[in-house]
Amino acid sequence: MRVRRTTAIALALALTVCAAALAAAVPKPSGEYFYRHVGKFSITLTAKSGKSLVSGKPTGASSVLVVCPKTSSGGVDELQLGFPGVRLKVIDRHYHFSVTYTEKHANLVTISPVFGHVTHERAIATVTGTVKSGKLIAGTVAVQNSGCGMATSNYSARPIKL
Repeated sequence: MRVRRTTAIALALALTVCAAALAAAVPKPSGEYFYRHVGKFSITLTAKSGKSLVSGKPTGASSVLVVCPKTSSGGVDELQLGFPGVRLKVIDRHYHFSVTYTEKHANLVTISPVFGHVTHERAIATVTGTVKSGKLIAGTVAVQNSGCGMATSNYSARPIKL
């Protein structure tokens, strides 16, 4: 009788842990999540399945874009980085991710005064996120670059409606 009671308790605990993992919200499969802070940065995250985000290279849509400070001549530049892709992990009943990566050839695009001029820069990005619900991924993003970096900033990416 004692063995059955112990087995039943162990089974109940295992089912509780599994139920907690299953209850975690996942992003919509093949869904794109977007956040834009006007004049500062934007982030796009594309879910491959409910448990991973796709790479921004070579053809994925996940990316980070930073609007650089105006140059002395009044020019405007954007630093465009890809995203390495990541698998989501369940922590405290939410899917999370955290990735730091180096992009050796991030595109530094001059918007004005000469539109379309592109140079390649080395940049380091750190992106974290938590799937709060099927309609919200919230986290932080930071970019280090010699001329166009960005301190840690918060984002709340929501699905793109077509």
